[in-house]
Amino acid sequence: AEGISARVRGLFDEKEKQVVEALPGMPVEILGFDQLPSVGAVLKLAAQEKVETETAQTKIEIPQISGFAIILKADTFGSLEALLEKLTGKVSILQKEVGDISESDVLLAETSGVPIVGFNVKAAKSVQRLAWDSSIKIYTYKVIYELLQDVGKWARESQIEKTSYYNDRIRYY
Repeated sequence: AEGISARVRGLFDEKEKQVVEALPGMPVEILGFDQLPSVGAVLKLAAQEKVETETAQTKIEIPQISGFAIILKADTFGSLEALLEKLTGKVSILQKEVGDISESDVLLAETSGVPIVGFNVKAAKSVQRLAWDSSIKIYTYKVIYELLQDVGKWARESQIEKTSYYNDRIRYY
């Protein structure tokens, strides 16, 4: 998978029995990924030297935020991919992950000033308390279309606020 590496710690078939290799068309579960590869990604075996070289040359990228931005959390990778497909180009996504909303998500939202949007995920009481104390908004949804509708509305409102701010500033000069 492009840009994603794993040290394979386990390879299991559909009956949860350990296997040594995965043949084409054979469903397997692979343990050891740092990050999930996209659905249908082709996995290639890399030489140990190449993996070590790539790891040593990893650079940290800071995402550029343009327009309205959110932190997106989803219950499954499939849900996350569907949301990303619908939201791409409409909003900037500062971070996208699978799993419940965590304290680190709230801290990132506080630092960047963006809301957290979750689909079929929960936030523990301690996370909700931290968000409340930090004035961070957490929105969770069970219906994908409601999530898309609200995020689209926020992006439009954000654009209108920006436009009226600049128009007001122009009028005063």
